[in-house]
Amino acid sequence: MALASGYIKPTHPDNPQPKEVIDKLNRYANSVVNTYARPPVIFTHGKGLKLYDSQDREYLDMSAGIAVNGLGHADDGVSKVLADQSSKLVHNSNLYHNEWSGELAHLLTTLTKQHGGLGYVKGSSTEGAGLKAFFANSGTEANEGALKFARVSGKQHSADKVELVCFNNAFHGRSMGGLSVTSNPKYQDPFAPLIPGVKVGNVNDVPALTELVTEKTCGVIIEPIQGEGGIHNVDLDFLIALRKRCDEVGAVLIYDEIQCGLFRSTNMWAHSDFPVEAHPDLITMAKPLANGFPIGAILMRDSVANNVSPGSHGTTFGGSPLSTAVAHHVLTRLSQLPDMKSRAELLKERLNQLAAAYPDLIKSEVRGRGFLLGVPFKDTAHPGKALSLARERGLLILVAGSDAVRIVPSLTISEEEINKACDIFEAVLEVLRKELAPAEAVEPSTPTTGILNKWALIKNAYREELAEFLSTFVLIVIGAGVNCQYTLQGSGVALSVPLTWAFGVAGAVWIAGGISGGHLNPVVTISLAIFRGFPWRKVPSYTISQVLGCFAGACVAYANYHYSIDQFEDGLRTIHGPTATGGLFFTMPQPYLPALNCFFDEFLGTAILVGLVFALSDKSNLSPPHGTMPFALFLTIFGLGAALGGNTAGGFNPARDFGPRLMAWFMGYGNEVWSFFGQYWFWCGWLAPISGGIAGAFVYDAFIYSGADSPVNTKKTHVYESGVIA
Repeated sequence: MALASGYIKPTHPDNPQPKEVIDKLNRYANSVVNTYARPPVIFTHGKGLKLYDSQDREYLDMSAGIAVNGLGHADDGVSKVLADQSSKLVHNSNLYHNEWSGELAHLLTTLTKQHGGLGYVKGSSTEGAGLKAFFANSGTEANEGALKFARVSGKQHSADKVELVCFNNAFHGRSMGGLSVTSNPKYQDPFAPLIPGVKVGNVNDVPALTELVTEKTCGVIIEPIQGEGGIHNVDLDFLIALRKRCDEVGAVLIYDEIQCGLFRSTNMWAHSDFPVEAHPDLITMAKPLANGFPIGAILMRDSVANNVSPGSHGTTFGGSPLSTAVAHHVLTRLSQLPDMKSRAELLKERLNQLAAAYPDLIKSEVRGRGFLLGVPFKDTAHPGKALSLARERGLLILVAGSDAVRIVPSLTISEEEINKACDIFEAVLEVLRKELAPAEAVEPSTPTTGILNKWALIKNAYREELAEFLSTFVLIVIGAGVNCQYTLQGSGVALSVPLTWAFGVAGAVWIAGGISGGHLNPVVTISLAIFRGFPWRKVPSYTISQVLGCFAGACVAYANYHYSIDQFEDGLRTIHGPTATGGLFFTMPQPYLPALNCFFDEFLGTAILVGLVFALSDKSNLSPPHGTMPFALFLTIFGLGAALGGNTAGGFNPARDFGPRLMAWFMGYGNEVWSFFGQYWFWCGWLAPISGGIAGAFVYDAFIYSGADSPVNTKKTHVYESGVIA
């Protein structure tokens, strides 16, 4: 990772400014309330990710107007809708219907059912009621309305069910209600006393929920990803426990997704991929909804909406024809943006590389999800300094909480813009390091620390690939080991072989599942790329890592059992015959099987395997509870091995065959490793599993899966409704 030295020196210095800029700033200072500490820069126009100041200097805006401009600045489509609608109808009051308010509400409910959220699993039916929307002018107004709706719902149970619960490090707005549930003295103290009846808890503290959320609690408000508090993901287990506790006491669970929602996490909602046991009753939203035009919204289940009566809440400007027409256009566009996940992964990957390269400045890996990321600094003085250094190099970023730089670009950001922004940020870190060097004692570098730093950089750059390598390594050590033990030493029974292979797969997924997804198999990787949007650019590196892991695992297994192999085979190394040992490591067919039967066995087994993997990972189906996927795969692999492992040793995985086969060739089993049965290694080791896996994935999606991310479901009609949670 070479330093982009062109950004070391400031290219956009704050000072000195031209006289005309200084005169304008002085005039503004005499007229505008001093609520923001603004730098001496005046922005005049923008396009896409770029902003331009009064001197026509170009900036890369990685702040997107504080996570607002999802489609970038001066979007042509947004500008056209604004112009067209403003020439027809801007405002007509909420005493009457207007066309776009209803259309936007319908779009929000439809997309939420399709993408998952508010009790609907991904791909649910879009027919019927179940959700309702209320429109406001801002995120603060949306949260204020949500708190009121929680209060009115609580009073349906009891007159004293009025308490609200919030959490430390949260930010829910600057109105009196929003401030009351924003537990930060910096915001609260100047305006105290605030609204009574608010309790504050700590995020991820499950045992405290019983005393925190009680029979007097009417509503609980939380951000699934805390934004202003420093970009912290709330644990899924905590959200599940919080949902359960709210159900026990009849409290309304509110997710503030003003910053983390509307595709910033690359899903429609930050909770879209969560099991329904972690879904809220009500969502608040605002920032990107109209790409900068003022609007806020509340989307709620009917169980909350039914408690709201005419006249109980209202707004003069909220839901105007102009704001909702723009929002309808923006939301439609956001739901269709391509490659969001792969671009977000690239951004996080680049930032994690910088975190590894600057361990003296950055204390851990990047926090957050999607395009809502926080880079945590060791020194709380550094984020503000980094922000200034970045701006003077043409990069606009934000701070978050006490320790982090916040990266929230437009959702249309390109890979080229990601790389340029990260190059500038790298220069900022380099400048920051040099500025701090005289004041801070730096430990002398040693060969050991140098090696460790280089390894940390490599580990962060290739963390997913290393996870695939290590997991497949463990898989083959265990799997080839049981083959050797059963055949060479006569230990165990026949079922101990598929049982131990299944254990190896489960262990491997426990190692890699949370890092790389625990593919273990090029067929799974390829199928996910075709049918689930896994980045194609990662397919080669995943495949190579899987093959190398299997190769290394086979080498270790061979080293452990080579004396037993010598004894069993009398020093020979053969791949067929009564004392052959090649099949202990790679797949070999029964000698009487024709080629077509071999191909079909691997095709069928891999098709079933991938179909089951897709079923297990389908949250709209009976996916296993959080953290139990390895056990589910243990049962899957055991069943497949026991049923289909007899003909060809049940490879169903090109890496599991090719890596050990390569080891055998190196260890003296000869060229017959490759030439046997007309290049069996290729047509039965690679071609059959890959074609079978793709077929299995296609069949599952064609018959069962209804998610919009599958190419099979590009055009679909939703008819399945049992995923709805009332």
